[in-house]
Amino acid sequence: MTTEQGDAYGRMSRSLIQQLKQALVKGDVTLLGVVMNVLLAWPDCSFRSETVRHPRTKAVLCYQPAVFQEVDANPRRRRH
Repeated sequence: MTTEQGDAYGRMSRSLIQQLKQALVKGDVTLLGVVMNVLLAWPDCSFRSETVRHPRTKAVLCYQPAVFQEVDANPRRRRH
């Protein structure tokens, strides 16, 4: 990851994990899959913005603007 990408990922993961913990305390497990999917997939998809919504309420949990332009090679693409 680039520094910018890593910083964005860190902010997004801290926010989502905090919200997940709050939901789990209340017995709400619906965020587990959403948070896992976003945090696992985003590093490869950081050329597009990401809006993470609660699966039931549709409330925005996190918005992350794109770090790369779609035509730019992200670090993983540059390796290959």
